Amino acid sequence: PVLHAGVSPLGTCYNAAGAVFGVPTLYVADLYDGLTYLYNANNLTLLGSIPNPAGVTATTGIATNGTLLYWVADNNLYTSAMNGTSFTTIGQLALQLPGAVCGDICRDALGRLWAVDIANDFISAHSATTGAYLSLGFDHPGGVEAFGNGIEFRSDCGRFEIPFGVESAGQVTDVAVATDTGFVLGTVSVAGLGVFVNGVESAIPSPGFGGPSLFVIENATNALFEIPAANTCPAPQPDCHVSPGVGYRLAFDDYPTSTFTATPALPITAVLPTTN
Repeated sequence: PVLHAGVSPLGTCYNAAGAVFGVPTLYVADLYDGLTYLYNANNLTLLGSIPNPAGVTATTGIATNGTLLYWVADNNLYTSAMNGTSFTTIGQLALQLPGAVCGDICRDALGRLWAVDIANDFISAHSATTGAYLSLGFDHPGGVEAFGNGIEFRSDCGRFEIPFGVESAGQVTDVAVATDTGFVLGTVSVAGLGVFVNGVESAIPSPGFGGPSLFVIENATNALFEIPAANTCPAPQPDCHVSPGVGYRLAFDDYPTSTFTATPALPITAVLPTTN
């Protein structure tokens, strides 16, 4: 681990091009001291700091498209240049549930911002230009009373990396690889890093050791870690189901002549002409 230069790290983002210092850079937004710290992603040495747009107001989220930084402070969305200048106030990030509190944010390949509502354990998609809710979201992998404030979009998989822990664990224990519907495809254990793992960021590939990696933030000890991510992107398992109470009609041009099998390997012995 490397000690964070601020007092309470949370939101993170990664800029492989090194827009400010010319080296791959990890940005770590501090909750309380009004600064975001920039680290050399090769070795996590401190490069410098830039001001947060809302000053010492609690800044929880940061993301980038390589040209702009996106910030969240007290549920309000801001943008700036990569060096922290030219701030623009976008407005409120339109989290949907009562008493919503935004944790970290990330930006996906389609330019949408995804935000963790840490009060309601819900993750939602938003416009990067207005903060509006895009009617997409899913429950936090940790469930009700989940632990975990961070989120990251993993570009090589088109998946999310989400730190989580269930209520009974009392801490963040894993980082989930999940789809944009919240389906968990795999996990990486972070239980040994500390009780309060907050932010997460991916580097594909890691500038330090080549493979895919995750940068994670442990708030209780004010520490930054780089750990290996899954070497391959986990694929979703085949899933064919209908929701209770919803009818579906399947049409067949001809009766099947091949033998098909279904989980748990029971043969399909008959197909009706029509079925609901």
